[in-house]
Amino acid sequence: MAWLNKHSGVLLFDKPSGVTSHDMVYRVRRILQQQEVGHTGTLDPMATGLLVMCVGRATKIAQFISNLEKCYLAEVKLGLSSATYDAEGLDPHAVPVETSHVTESEVLAVMNGFLGTQMQQVPAHSAVKINGQHLYELARNGQELELPEREVTITSLRLESFADATIRFEVCCSKGTYIRSLAHQIGQQLGCGAYLSALRRTSVGPFSVLDAVTPIHLAQLADEGKAGSALMPIDQVLQFGAICIQDSFRQQVGFGRMPAWTDVNRIEGVFEPGDRVVIKSMAGEVLAVGIAGSSSNEFTKHGGQPVSSYVRVLA
Repeated sequence: MAWLNKHSGVLLFDKPSGVTSHDMVYRVRRILQQQEVGHTGTLDPMATGLLVMCVGRATKIAQFISNLEKCYLAEVKLGLSSATYDAEGLDPHAVPVETSHVTESEVLAVMNGFLGTQMQQVPAHSAVKINGQHLYELARNGQELELPEREVTITSLRLESFADATIRFEVCCSKGTYIRSLAHQIGQQLGCGAYLSALRRTSVGPFSVLDAVTPIHLAQLADEGKAGSALMPIDQVLQFGAICIQDSFRQQVGFGRMPAWTDVNRIEGVFEPGDRVVIKSMAGEVLAVGIAGSSSNEFTKHGGQPVSSYVRVLA
């Protein structure tokens, strides 16, 4: 039976350990019997937690989710270093380094040094590509490379516990931050080595893993014909001000034509010139994301340029 794109919305999914993010996308496609599914930010196979997926028309808004701040709960083991910066790359014959001298105050001092914006080196064992090849492929072939660096921002780094050579902390950071690289750097600065032993993503922007569904739960909902109840509507996900247009202009949005103030039915929320806004139908369906040409206040009082450009058209 052919798959139909019958569902549309954003799915908060709780990824289990031991599978790739792509594996989970494929599983959701099978459960929903729908091809148009994609995630908005990968998790390493060992990691668990929140994987935000876009389904149907919502795949067109993935760019507005992938850049959101992400928070994690991490566990770091001291005394051993790893080629992959996590448990997968441990040398089974390595002798642990003594860590009894490391104090909690030293751990806190090192962690605090990573707050803010900095350049972070990408792990050799990662999916980042150089000249069309994944770094992990080159690393497995024994090639030595100058690893690229990325600018990342760590906005919060809070120690949960430190005992038995194990650090547990919560970290909130920008897109593209490698927590296993952070674990490796902490071990280097403490002088004893370290690797990431566990990781759970707890939030992406305003979305929490507490609201996510597990693979089993989603499959149960699908069996009951209720899979759509697990999806967040697009208009709830994009928390921008809104310009609701007349039904007579709806088709023109799909052609990329900008509305005039006479094409507008109503304004929702508050926005300023240059802010992102959603363009909605009178029924509330999101048709596009655009850049406001005037403030909501100016437009409401005097009329004005509702949209100066489209960022993404969904219609």
